[in-house]
Parts: sequence; C-alpha cells; structure tokens
Amino acid sequence: MAFKTRGSGQKRHFVLNLEAVEERLAPAVLPTPTVVTPTAAQSSVALPANGPVNFINPQVVADPTNPDNQVLVATSVTSNTTFGVIAEKSTDGGQSWSVISGFQAQTSTGSNPGGFTLIRDPALPATAANNTYTNASGISAAFGRNGMVYFTYLATNAADTSGAVEFQEGTFASGSVGALKTIYQWIGANSANNPVIAVDNNVPTYTDPTTGTTFTDTMDSAAGVSKAVYIAWNGNATAGASDLGGSALSFNPNPILAAVSPDNGTTWSQPVPVNNGGYLPATTAAGVVEGAAPQIAFSPAGSGAPGSLVFAWPSMTAGSTYSSISYDVTRPDGGVPSQTAASVVNTAGTTGAIADAAPAVPPAVSDTPSQTTFTQTVTASQFTDPNFTLADLSVSLSVVAQSLDQLSIVLTAPSGQSITLLDHRTNSNGSTQGMNPVSKLQYGVSPPPATPTNPYSALGLGVDNGDLATSTVFNSDGALRISDPNATFPYIGVYRPEDLTLGSTIAAQLGIANATPSQVKKFVGLWTLTVTDYKHDTTPEPESLNSWSLNFISGVKSGFGADATIPGAPGTTNTTAAGNPIATATSTPIGPNFNSNPLTSFAVSPTAGIPSAVTIAFDPTLGSADPYAGQFYVGYTSASVTKGVVTDTNIEVASGVLGAGGAVTWNAAGPVRVNDDSASDNLTQGNRPQLIPSLTVDSTTGTLVVTWYDTRLDASDSRAATYIATSIDGGQTFSSQTFEKDAAQPFLNQPQQAEDVVTGTTYTLGPIPTNISQAGPNGVGIRQSVIAAGGRIYAYWAGNANATGSGIFSATAETAAGPRVVSGDLGAVTTASTVAGFDQSGNAVSTTYNTSIATDGTRGIDAFVVTFDRPLDPNQFATMSAAQLSQLFQVKYRNPYASLAIPATAIGVSSVDVIYQNDPADNPVHPGVPYGPTQLLVHLTTPQFAVGTYSYAVGPGITDQVAAAATGAYALSSTSSTPYPAASGGGASVTPSAPLPVSPSVPAGAVVTGVTVTLNVSQTGTMPDTTDLVLTLIAPDGTRITLSSHESPGSTAPNFTNTTFSAGAGTAIAAGAPPFTGTFVPDGNLLLLNGKAATGSWELEVQNSNPFATGTLTSWGSPSLTSRATRWTRTRTGLPAKRPGATSSRCRRRRPASPSSPRT
Repeated sequence: MAFKTRGSGQKRHFVLNLEAVEERLAPAVLPTPTVVTPTAAQSSVALPANGPVNFINPQVVADPTNPDNQVLVATSVTSNTTFGVIAEKSTDGGQSWSVISGFQAQTSTGSNPGGFTLIRDPALPATAANNTYTNASGISAAFGRNGMVYFTYLATNAADTSGAVEFQEGTFASGSVGALKTIYQWIGANSANNPVIAVDNNVPTYTDPTTGTTFTDTMDSAAGVSKAVYIAWNGNATAGASDLGGSALSFNPNPILAAVSPDNGTTWSQPVPVNNGGYLPATTAAGVVEGAAPQIAFSPAGSGAPGSLVFAWPSMTAGSTYSSISYDVTRPDGGVPSQTAASVVNTAGTTGAIADAAPAVPPAVSDTPSQTTFTQTVTASQFTDPNFTLADLSVSLSVVAQSLDQLSIVLTAPSGQSITLLDHRTNSNGSTQGMNPVSKLQYGVSPPPATPTNPYSALGLGVDNGDLATSTVFNSDGALRISDPNATFPYIGVYRPEDLTLGSTIAAQLGIANATPSQVKKFVGLWTLTVTDYKHDTTPEPESLNSWSLNFISGVKSGFGADATIPGAPGTTNTTAAGNPIATATSTPIGPNFNSNPLTSFAVSPTAGIPSAVTIAFDPTLGSADPYAGQFYVGYTSASVTKGVVTDTNIEVASGVLGAGGAVTWNAAGPVRVNDDSASDNLTQGNRPQLIPSLTVDSTTGTLVVTWYDTRLDASDSRAATYIATSIDGGQTFSSQTFEKDAAQPFLNQPQQAEDVVTGTTYTLGPIPTNISQAGPNGVGIRQSVIAAGGRIYAYWAGNANATGSGIFSATAETAAGPRVVSGDLGAVTTASTVAGFDQSGNAVSTTYNTSIATDGTRGIDAFVVTFDRPLDPNQFATMSAAQLSQLFQVKYRNPYASLAIPATAIGVSSVDVIYQNDPADNPVHPGVPYGPTQLLVHLTTPQFAVGTYSYAVGPGITDQVAAAATGAYALSSTSSTPYPAASGGGASVTPSAPLPVSPSVPAGAVVTGVTVTLNVSQTGTMPDTTDLVLTLIAPDGTRITLSSHESPGSTAPNFTNTTFSAGAGTAIAAGAPPFTGTFVPDGNLLLLNGKAATGSWELEVQNSNPFATGTLTSWGSPSLTSRATRWTRTRTGLPAKRPGATSSRCRRRRPASPSSPRT
C-alpha cells in the first residue's frame, strides 16, 4: 500500500492507493477448535463394531490429576437383543486401550463376541442350565482423585422382570475391579433404568491470591477420597391398586432414586427418592412429575457452595408430551470438614424356625396363634460417626413360609414403639380380615422341598437358591405396600410396611427420627422382630426366618433438597394441537409421547431427536481471576412444537451461579442456543434436527465445550455429523459451526476429501456421518461423551461412518490453552486515543496515548491497545526486559514504497501497562472482586512517525491467572548403603536409613497423591530369612506404613531384590516369595499417605529380629512420588503446550502522514 501526494507547494496531505496485496490476519476471536484426529487418511474408532456386536452410550472419565489417564465405558448390543457392558482404560489420552478385567458382566470382542453376565438371577433355580442374568447395560463410571474408578450398571433378564443395580470398583493402576455389590434388586415390576455414578473429585482446597480467601470443598478430602459415592437411576414402576383406607394413589411411576455409600463403596443405603415425594408425591395424579436418566455433579471450590451435590434430569408432567429440566441441590456435609456426608450402619439379628399355630381343639374352631420372637442388640459402638443422627432405617427379611397370609411380622424398637411390616389376612378361624383380602396364591405359596439336586427354595419373602440368597426390603419410600395386589411373589424389591402412614417414615413412626446413638431407648438397645402365625398348617412345612437386618442411615433424607425447574423456554413458540402456547416446555422427547418413550429405559428409538437426556457440568477452574469459575451448565435438546408437530430441535445450554445457600441464579437471558444453523443459511432451512448433547468444561482454561449430533448437512434428517462448539464467556456465545472451504471443520467425524485435478488443491467435502437410521433398533443410544483439559478435547460417540450398526468413534481436538486476542487497535491514527478501565483496587482510571506530534504536524504512534478474552496475570510484565517485551510483542514497520521482498523493520517495545477493563462490581461469580486485567497498553520504545504500515503480532507466552490443580511426579533415590545389626537383648534391632529429602522442585504445600517404593536388602549371617525383617516407610510427618512384615514364613531364602511396593499392584507381598523381585501390594496401606505433605525427608526403617544375622539396605527410593499442589497455572497464548508451533494472534495497523487524512 502506498501514499500519493494530492498537491504541491502546500502542506502535504496523503491518500491511500492499493498497490500490492499484503498479508492481513484479523484478531483471534473465538475460533472453531482444530481437529487433530481423525484425519482424512485415518479414522479414529475406540470400540469398533465386531460382527453382530454394536456399541452405544459411551462415557469417558479422566483422572482429575492426569487427563491422559482415561476410562471408557459403553453398552454392547448383540443382534439387537442381547446387551453387555465393557470398560477400557488408556494411559495415553485415548490413543490405545486395554480392557479392564474383573467385571461380573462384560462384552467379549474375541472369537465369540457378545455380552454376557456371571451374575445369578434369583428368579432362576441353581439347577437351571442358564441361571444368570442374560443382559447387562447402562454402565456408568466415575474417577476419584485417589486413583479409584467406580462403576455401576444394570444386570437383567431379557424381559426386564428380574434385575439389579450393580456396583464394582478398582484402582486405575491395576486395570481390574473387585467384588460385586448389589445396590438394588427386583423381581416383577419396579425396575431400575439409566443408572449413573458420581464422586466428588474436585480440588479439596485453595487460597485465592487476589482476595486471600481460602475456599474448601469439604466433600473431597486432602487424600482425594470423596466423602460419599452416589448412584442414581430412574424407577419404572407399576402403580398400586389401592392404599391404606382405600384411598386412590397419586402415583409417580418414574421417580429419581439414589443410593449412597459413605465408605468408598463398602456399605450402601437403600434407595432414597431424589425427586420430591418419590413414588407418592403430594399432588394430584394429573400433576405428577415423572423423571428419567438423571445426571450428578459436585460443585467445585470456586462455587458459592463448594461440595454441593446436584442432580438434574428431564421431567414431565403426567399426560403431557413435553418435558422440562428438573434439578435438586443439597450440601451433604453442610460445608463442615468434620461432618460426614452420610453414614450407613447395618446390623443383623437372630434367626431360626417360626412356630406353627396350634390346631383348634374341638369344639373350638379357632387355632391358637403362636408367637416367635427374634432379637438383635444394637450398640452405640457400632456407630463410629460422632455426628450420626438417624434420618431413617430399612428392614431386610428372608422368610420361608407356606402361606404368608397367615403371618404377621412386627418390628419393635428399643423405644417400645412398633410398626407392622406385614399383617395377616387369614385369621385363626379361617376367616379373612383386612381391607384387601387376597388368596394365598397371591400372597404366599408353599415352597418346593429342597433336595441335594434341587436346593432351590422359593421363600415367602425373598429367594434362597442355595448359592444365592436375596431379601425383601421394607423402607419408607417403596412403590407399593407389601399387601398391594400388584405386589408379586417372592417380593424381591423395596416395599412399604403395611401400616406405615402415608408421608411418614419408619423412623418417625417408631419415634426415633433424628435420634442419636447417645439417646437411651431410642435406636440403641434391644430390637425385636415378632412373627405371629395365626393358622395351623394341615400339611406341615418348615417355616423359618432365614435372615433379618436393619439398615440405619444418617445424612440422607427422602427428597434430598427441594426440586426446581430451569426457567426459560426455547426461542420458538411451542403450541398444542389446538395452537395454544406451551410456555413451560423447555425440552421435549420427539416422536411418541413421554409415557411410551424409551427414555425410561436405556435404549432409544433411532429416530433423530427422540431423547431428551441432559448433560451437566461445573466450571472447575479456581480463583476470582476466572469470572466464570464455579459456573453451572446444563445442556439438553429443545424442540419447537407447532400444533402438536415437532418442527425443529436444537441444542441449548442454560447457565447459572450456585449461591452460598445452594440456590441457583440462572442467567437472566435464559438458555442459549448452541447450534447456529438458520433459515437464512441457504442450506438447512434452520429446522434440521440436532440431538444428544454432551458438555464439559476445560479444567485448566474454563472453556465450555459442547458436542452433539447434527443433521444440518443431510436433507433426509437421518445422517448426523458430530459437531463441536466452544464458549469462553460463560455460555453466552459459542464458536461458529459454519462449514466453509479452507476453514476449520466444525465437525469431529472423519472428513471426506477430494482433489482438484487442475490445481492439485485438496478440499474437504464434508463429514463421513453417522447414519442413525442404519444404527439398529437401539439407535445411537441416549448419550455421547466429551472431556477437556489444557486446551485438549477428547470426544466419544456412537457412530457408523455412514454404514450399518454402530461402534464408539473418537476425536481429539485442540483449542487455545491460554488467553486469546479478541480485539486490538486498527486503522489510521488521526487523533490521540484514550483507554479507560479500572485499577487493581477497582478505581476508575484512563490513559491517553498516541500524543506525540512531529515537527511537521504528523501524529505519531507511541502505543497500542490489545484486548484479550480472559483476565491476565497482572504481574508477568513487570520483570521483563525491553528485549523480552519486544519478542513477545513483535512490532514491524513496512515502507509502502519498498519492495515486499525487503524485510520489515522491527520496532522495540519498552513497557506494558495492564488495564482492568471489568468493573469489579460486574464480576458474575465473585461480585466486587477485580478479576484480572483484560487489556494491555503496549508502549513503543520511541514514537514512530514514518509513513507506512505498522503491524504487531502477539506471540505465545502471555499467561492468565486461572488456577488449576497442578500435578507432578518426582523420583527419590538413595544408593548409599545402610547396614543393620543383629537382634540383641531379646528384641529386634531397629535401624533407620539416612533421611531422603524430597527434591526442591516439589511445590511448597504439595500433597501426596501416590507413592511407590523400590528397595534392595542383602541379608548375611547364620540362616538369614526374610521372616526376620520388618520394613517400614516413614513419611515426613511421621506416618508409618509397613511395607513388609515377616514375609514368607518357613522359608530360608534371604534378600529383597528390586522389590517394588505399590498400592495398585496385583499381588500382595505376603503372597510372594523371596527375593520378591517385581511389584507387590505392601502389608500396610500406601493410600493412607495420600493427602499428606509431600515435602520434607522420607525414611525407610529396618527391624531385624534374628540375633545371628545382619544385613544391608543397599538402596531404596521412590521412583514415583506423585504430588498435587493447587497453584496458579500459567496457561499461555497459543495451542496446548505439547503441540509444536504454537500460533500467535496478529492484526495490522496503518497510519497516514497527516491527522487530516481519511481513515482506511
């Protein structure tokens, strides 16, 4: 570009003439993420379809301390009828996978592919050829900060009339899971669907360097152990025929239920309703709000109420076709570190035969009832939680009875008050009583006799298959009373006691609600279970109480918190078939109405848009430097319905802030539409379906990421690409999804490309989509999954590359891992400029720049302003030299008359001023707190007056002040020998090693997240033996962990040679043999060190009990001491650090020679 003089002999003025095409890069606004994999040449499939086996419903979870450690779970579908589950782990960010072993239900991908279970079905006798559940589905996973991975899934028969919610857990390092635990079980009606599991894996505590305030998420301990594990699901129940007094039921067939474990999965509560009222809401039948497919999240330390437990689910008013989004917020421990989230105590009572009623002695016609009493004593010592306050209790029974209609079962508490679990229907004279008499075939049958070849016994309450025993559970929130005609033998499930008052609880009816273990004659003391038999059996059969137990729970109440609905409807008007507006419909299942919608099971129709499952996440970044830290997001599929016909579906995200009291303040503007197709885009007409969103928040940068299925490129609405969009302003706006030549692709599918044979240029024609209509009867499921950390995005979805069936496809994308330039000074410099903002104290300030005037009247350039998308670290420029600043801000001048081949002239930068553009009062999450400067005023070393083009490029290296949990792995090693002596004086010798200090590179305040120890011990003397030795690791705070204690008894082999101790090993040291070469689980628990201070000196102590042998600790160390420190991680401008060639943002600026010249 050059300037030409308009006249001569006068003061010169300049105009611009275009003489050459120059490079011009606009400021870096929010770009579409860059897809790294798949490529046109290489697909990316995590779980490919295998013959008749397809996969749906993927979920991926990542280690919160290392996002490269990922766990992927999915449901398999074999020949569209048999279901299984699969779990795999990756240590390289999803590039390779290995199967997690030990599941009692799994999917084989080998020579005989398909799902299978090893879980006994109690509805089938042990002698049956196939006596296990046939299907498993709906697997969900959660990843704890302590390296534990938790799983839940369903195991059912083909008809779903018998099934269970199952739980298994294991360490990520071991790649296997432990023993199976059944959380809830049913035979007949009242099934469970769509289970989900969650733990709090947020950073436990941090101190905001801006405010000095320390925030603590008390639900996650310093050791990385969540105070509780939660499993939630939606019920699918049959309404009761009648209730106490014959009143009609206001029945909710699809409540949201949850079970909680306070001890890392060892003990569990019985199911507790999440939605208000559970199966029996206090409303009319027409106002019942049904639910499906719940999700769980925990609020991070950056929120207003850290450690809050949030449930969200699609809900629907009975009889309607339209659904809304409901949520429930509670703070399980009240934000008190010493308070538990929940406590569960199980106790068991005596068992034995039930005495039969004595026969009538003529002329009497009535038999003489018999009473059999069973007892259990509950002691205060069984309740180790000092804050235990009884919320409620459940009772589990297994009863062998010829006819339940002849029995009554009454539970009496130490308080002296009783509750009738089961009342008799047949009196001692043979007459019937009760509001709802039933025959004994409906209410108890004679069990077949047990034989050595057929040990199956159908009990009156429960089932005993010889190799499997189950119980009938009585609690306050069952769908039916045990006496309801719709309750079916053998009553496996959860039922309400027969005389429990509606709206009351068992604990309240026994007068012990809110009691504590210290209160005399409440729930501590003698409990009795009295079984009364009213009618003599003419054909004697053995009757007995096989088991009974009590399940006490504290900290969890029915309904959890108060239910609420996300406000705001979609932007389009929804109307009924009559054309009347539906103002409250925020989301709708498309296709059949909700009552028959497969949302209430894990499978969905392949019709695009049917599911209305929700996806939720919190922004886990830390500190007031991020204005959106702690923000809560909910994504869902919304629909426009006109006169009963669905005309469009869209992806919407609602955002809100969780207050100190647990209430959510939602964005006043309402939910925001994510997909940007429109009627004016000349392609989609703006009404092609989008469905099944998944969202996450980058734990390092706070970037909100949303993925979904999108049919905008397919006129038939059956082929969907997986689209991606990001937001850096708290979900107010999202990146563009426009698909254009030479632009970043907005989809994650493998691109289909073609080459222009004339120019040799390769163009992307579009994605290779998922053909939903060819995915099978179960479609693509009801969920996909996405995670993000450090600017790197990992997405997983069910797809088929426009073929048939479905596998689990994956993609990796990148977005800026640090601040991005969103605007900067451009154009002619004609006057001085002013930039206004606030200082760090919140005072209004303004600075005027470009005030330099040359002798000929030309205004010079002495500074320019650059604006970033997020707050910056205000201290980073203070210590930079002029040379460093000139490298970071590369300013160049180009003479308009010079050849473009001549390099531009570099202009130095002398200093940088930071400007707080945001008024502290406008901080959306932390009102009144300045949250970092977003503008920089960059000063040139000297004012510039030369005519021409000035450009600047902002290079990688500018950092923000958003905090995240930083992790590190450090190696400690000592090769100095430590000899130890023989035992003397009747006691073992005790020899500590020299202290082994932690590297100074370990951050101050770092806590241990994992320790392994490798050592070598050489034994000498008379008959040295590893049974002589006790090896103990001593942490800096004095914590002692026994690594090996008198191993391999009876052996005479010495030495430990290259022995490694790890909590995640597969073999215990006690099961090994000298010289123990390899990796073993120590005798003590290394996980007890998690959360301890990592800094300081470590020691290894050797105790020797052999008076005739000595030895030497020849070397020892921790090849992997991992620690976590909450520190201010400096994310930088550019793409993620691992990607070479980080880019910068650049814009151009032009200056005419005179202030009177026109602006370009």
